[in-house]
Amino acid sequence: MKLDDIHGYIYRPGDPQWPSCYQTAVRAEPDLLIEAEDAADVQRAVAYAAENELPIAARNTGHGATSFTGGVLISTRRLQRVDIDPHARLARVGGGTTWDAVVHEAARYGLAPLSGSAPTVGVAGYSLGGGIGPLTRQYGYAADHITGLDVITADSRPRHVSADNHADLYWTMRGGGGSFGVVTALQFRLFPVDQVLAGALSFDPERFPEIVSRYREWTTVVPDQLTSSLSLMTFPDLPTLPERIRGKRTLRLFVTCTDPRTCISAIDALRTWGPVEDTIYPMPYAECSQVFAEPATPHGYQGDAVTTAALDPTAAATVKERIDAETENCVFLQLHHLGGAAARQPEHENAIGHRDATYVVRVTTPVARQVPGDLASKQSALIQGLAHGATSRALNFLFGDNTAELSTSACYEPETYQRLVNVKRRYDPANLIRLGRAISVNAR
Repeated sequence: MKLDDIHGYIYRPGDPQWPSCYQTAVRAEPDLLIEAEDAADVQRAVAYAAENELPIAARNTGHGATSFTGGVLISTRRLQRVDIDPHARLARVGGGTTWDAVVHEAARYGLAPLSGSAPTVGVAGYSLGGGIGPLTRQYGYAADHITGLDVITADSRPRHVSADNHADLYWTMRGGGGSFGVVTALQFRLFPVDQVLAGALSFDPERFPEIVSRYREWTTVVPDQLTSSLSLMTFPDLPTLPERIRGKRTLRLFVTCTDPRTCISAIDALRTWGPVEDTIYPMPYAECSQVFAEPATPHGYQGDAVTTAALDPTAAATVKERIDAETENCVFLQLHHLGGAAARQPEHENAIGHRDATYVVRVTTPVARQVPGDLASKQSALIQGLAHGATSRALNFLFGDNTAELSTSACYEPETYQRLVNVKRRYDPANLIRLGRAISVNAR
């Protein structure tokens, strides 16, 4: 395979037109960056890398990017298309599609995907890693509802993966991440969600220990139609931020409810906690991302996360003291409530484990190019303090270059991880797709 056969764009180090990456605090320095024009280009790029024994990584938006040197980086960002089958309630999208395109196209038919809180995130990477979002407790993980994937595996063969085709890859790629092939298209279920009751209640950040304790008790009785998260965020003093949050700390409890009649008593209970602001109101699901207001512009960050069966409210005061003492870095701490449909196995089993987990406890820190050497240990201490009986790391929330601290194996039960390694050996025995946070055929 010759590079001249590729119809898309080819970039080499130093090229002034080098495509940007959402994550700016990593140094991805491949020998070649190939921006595929279509699925055939992805196949050609993988074939070129395989013939030249070059390691491979794939990237769409780069939200989950990590540093590496050498090899071939395949960009799928031009593979954008969205086809909705409203009668079957299915979406088929290109491997470079982002959630905003799917959400708004599905909304035309009164349907919704299991998207996340950030509309600029790529569908494929989010879904392969599991996918936790505003509808998780009612419908489960995004990966649970993938019905098919078009994949170029390391041998440069195009494969359609489903419950009836390459069932081992179908199990693996729904929750096992992007180590097994480059996704050129995927199909997944949509749900009859048009309007939701959504928004946030804001509290005095000094009440964090108390609110954590209340939140733990409240989440034991809420219906599956209600998905929530609690966030303690310290914002930098930057002129680009709105005045109401610039240089300030916020404590907010986000909720998304698909059936107000079922959820209203639980939300009313929250309102008795004395919020300083209440922005919960009915809205189209397509507007939900405005509630979370995730940053859309590229920036640097590092993150860590664990799933856990319980929270330790007695540790919340200590966690807050640690955050108060952190003068050099801003800290975004979030607790996501799981359970409900996320605790149940889907129709076809997949690689997502630890379904007995009740929460994800995660921390994200904005960073520049130079990441503080002790940041990973500080982040780990914060989340491990709140998590009671931590079960595993959460793959989709491991951000930046904390790979040395966090092996991918920490995201799975031992038997699940070994099964992932075995599938990797079957489809990528030369371990070509190994750049970034990948599963290796050499793992034990």
